[in-house]
Amino acid sequence: MGTRTGTSAALSTTPPHFHWHVLDFSKYTLFSEETGEPVEGTKVGFCLGDSNDPFGPAPSDRFYRFSGCGTSGTPPGPPVPPSFMGISVGWADIYGSSTPGQRIRVTGLPRGRYCLRSKADPENNLSELDDSNNATDLRIHLNLADAKVKALPSACRL
Repeated sequence: MGTRTGTSAALSTTPPHFHWHVLDFSKYTLFSEETGEPVEGTKVGFCLGDSNDPFGPAPSDRFYRFSGCGTSGTPPGPPVPPSFMGISVGWADIYGSSTPGQRIRVTGLPRGRYCLRSKADPENNLSELDDSNNATDLRIHLNLADAKVKALPSACRL
C-alpha cells in the first residue's frame, strides 16, 4: 500500500456518532431481476479504521485507529478535527446491517428476486490503484408480506 494523493473526499460529523465521517464512501442499490429497474439507496459515510482482520492474521500491524476520526465538539468536549483515517493492508472496517444510514426504501416493492449492490467510492473521490474491486452483488429474495429477506446462493441475474 502506498501513499494516496489527490484525494478529494469530503468530511462531515454525523450524529449520533460525534466523530467525523468520509462522505459518499459507499452506495447501495437494489435491482429487480425481472425489470432491471434500480431502487437507489442512500450514500453513506464512514469513519475508517482497522477494526477487524477477517482474513486471518493481518500481514501488517493495525495502523488506523478510530481515535483518528476526531470529535464533532458535542459532549464530552470541544471539536477535534480528524487526524487520519484509512484501512491497513489485511484489515477491514466491517459495519453490520444495524449501522445507521445504510438503507434502501423497499416499501411497495413486489415479492421477487433482486440484486443488492454495494459500491465503495461511488463518486470516485479516492485515488486508487484499482477501481475494479469496488462493488459486490448479493442475490436476494424479498417478500414484504412476510417481512423476509433471504440471501440466495446463486449469482445475480441482471
